[in-house]
Amino acid sequence: MGSELLKLIPLAFAILFAYLCSSGARSKGHNPWLWGILGFFLGIFAIIVVQLLRDKELEGRRTARLEGYGSKTANPRPSSEPAKPLWKRLAEEQHKAKGPGA
Repeated sequence: MGSELLKLIPLAFAILFAYLCSSGARSKGHNPWLWGILGFFLGIFAIIVVQLLRDKELEGRRTARLEGYGSKTANPRPSSEPAKPLWKRLAEEQHKAKGPGA
């Protein structure tokens, strides 16, 4: 009876680790099923990785805030106007520097 009960202890820990990983991943916006399975098989290592994961909701807000930052300076040209090759821009600058009669 005692040795049979001792065999259930690792299974109880695996279920506990699966639950902790699943709830941690859910709170951070990640797939709880995937992390529950990883927690069951990898144990404490999966819990450590879940704690290191970024919060997807906070990351989404950060990305949305940064997308609007500096967008006018990053691409001053309208997207419909194609960029001119460097050689063409240099030729136009030389033509302007020489003047129209040269």
